[in-house]
Amino acid sequence: FSVIFVIRESQLHLPQLETAVLRAPKDIKMKLTLVLAISITTVLGRTVFPVPNPYRWDESFTTTYPQIDDEHRGLFNGILLIERENNEKNLKAAKIKYHDHFVYEEGQFEQTMSPEYIADHKGKHKDFFDRFEDWTSPVPESELTWAKDWLVQHIKNTDFDYVGLMPHHIPKPYVWDESFEVFYARLDDEHKQLFDLIREVGHSPMNTETLSDLKFKMRAHFDFEQGFFCNSETYNDCESHKKKHEIFYKRLYSFNVPVPKEDVDWAKNWLAQHIKNTDFQYKHKLNTYHHIVPRPYIWDHSFEVYYKQIDDEHVILFDAIRDSVDHPEDAGKYEHLKKVMQDHFDYEEGEFKKIPNFEEYSLNHIAKHKDFMDKLNAASVPLDCDYINFVEDWLVQHIMNTDFGYRGKMIHQVPEPYTWDESFMTFYKRIDDEHKLLFDCIRDCGDNPDNKEIYDNCKSLLRRHFDYEESEFCKVPHYDCHGHYIKHFKFQTRFQSAKIPLDSEIITEAKNWLAQHIKNTDHAYRGKLFLRRHYVVPDPYVWDESFTVEIKQMDDEHIGLFNVVREMEENRGDKAVWEKLMNLYNEHFAHEEDMFTQIPDNQIDIADHRH
Repeated sequence: FSVIFVIRESQLHLPQLETAVLRAPKDIKMKLTLVLAISITTVLGRTVFPVPNPYRWDESFTTTYPQIDDEHRGLFNGILLIERENNEKNLKAAKIKYHDHFVYEEGQFEQTMSPEYIADHKGKHKDFFDRFEDWTSPVPESELTWAKDWLVQHIKNTDFDYVGLMPHHIPKPYVWDESFEVFYARLDDEHKQLFDLIREVGHSPMNTETLSDLKFKMRAHFDFEQGFFCNSETYNDCESHKKKHEIFYKRLYSFNVPVPKEDVDWAKNWLAQHIKNTDFQYKHKLNTYHHIVPRPYIWDHSFEVYYKQIDDEHVILFDAIRDSVDHPEDAGKYEHLKKVMQDHFDYEEGEFKKIPNFEEYSLNHIAKHKDFMDKLNAASVPLDCDYINFVEDWLVQHIMNTDFGYRGKMIHQVPEPYTWDESFMTFYKRIDDEHKLLFDCIRDCGDNPDNKEIYDNCKSLLRRHFDYEESEFCKVPHYDCHGHYIKHFKFQTRFQSAKIPLDSEIITEAKNWLAQHIKNTDHAYRGKLFLRRHYVVPDPYVWDESFTVEIKQMDDEHIGLFNVVREMEENRGDKAVWEKLMNLYNEHFAHEEDMFTQIPDNQIDIADHRH
């Protein structure tokens, strides 16, 4: 108890306590060490962490918020620089870093944490900075030792409490991206407009028309959105959601020109947080929202779930439904529709049931499948118009309201042996080539866990790949650049913190992460990057349906081109075959160019396509 009293009443910190133990006589050193450990835990209720030597930030201090982690690195470096060169310049730089970090961090956790946590955390900042601010150059070694220990304990015992609870990222520039998608086209379009208008108000704070437009469209959006979620059978948070709208709108309505920057920043933050914290709760639940049924009834990329087999099966379902619509009296076509629908449901259910913590979703999804199949099996030919419309509509609404719920979450098989294969293709040559190298280097790390050179090379390959890939996908308008970057950041931080010899657990984790990440995340940018896509050349060299453009003349001519190239391969010295090849290519290019140059509204780059 006397030890506890001493610790409580004095402001002793960890290094001083360690010194006291080291100076104690041998016969009581062990007892004193035990008493101190128990006493510190009793008083502080927290673990006491070792101070790294040399004094540098490492991955054990990761909060998973890149800006905060970068600032923490700066705080470590600030003290380290004073230690190396104890002068006024380094002291002033450190004070600025600590002040700016505390201001930013407090601005973040004040938005989401409890009043008790906020008061406690800000109090710790104040106590530290009051003492830190009084430092003069040269700083005594005891003060540096105190500051080093304070930062270590503070990050791991206090900052770590907000991990996973901080506000969502605010995009800069302030433009809507896919991370805000609620999967209802009209609502997403309105959210995009609101982002644009808030940004414009920030750019033109004196513009009365832009501010009025923002107020009008915000009110219209709230009213339209509330009409859906308050009438939904599966969303039950109507009143509290409406209240959030009204509180926000009351303040927005009070804005006058010139609009202060702090008001614009507040509106930017509110909309971003509101969509992700509140609107996201109605994702896949607005059963009164009606997605547009395409005409003609053909699958398009707006229905993409980014899993090749499931997307391919959805294409088949659209085709089978359209076939039954065109032939309502054909029992064979209707039986085919029922079969491919049941086969699809069986496969899809087997896949989404593997997703961890997805039981409620899975049960609800399976129930929808069963109810629909019961209706399909109860019907018979000839199919009437009302029933046909119901089937067409059901598939569209089901994919967008229900299937989209598993996008980016499926569990994929990790190949064994651990080698890249074509199922991981993004169809961008450099990215696919880099992915192959990552598979190889992770496998090599597992085969050689003691080899530092192999591990360092793998870390370098990962870093360079992430840098390149991020430079490409961040160019794509509305792509979730930040969300993708965070996935890279979290994995890279974890992988680079490993120690030689590498534990089998980190290798297993890396193998699984890369396989899931490519198929759940990277595949979402297929066809969107501003890069040439690169496809596998079939062997044997024969046209197949993956090359169809759904224009019979073009598909037939493409088949002829494949055939003549194969013929030329078999008869490399035959001039007649060469002339035949040249004629077929020239005729095809002329026909194709005659067709695509008639496409209106510059929907394709005609000059780029010309042969």
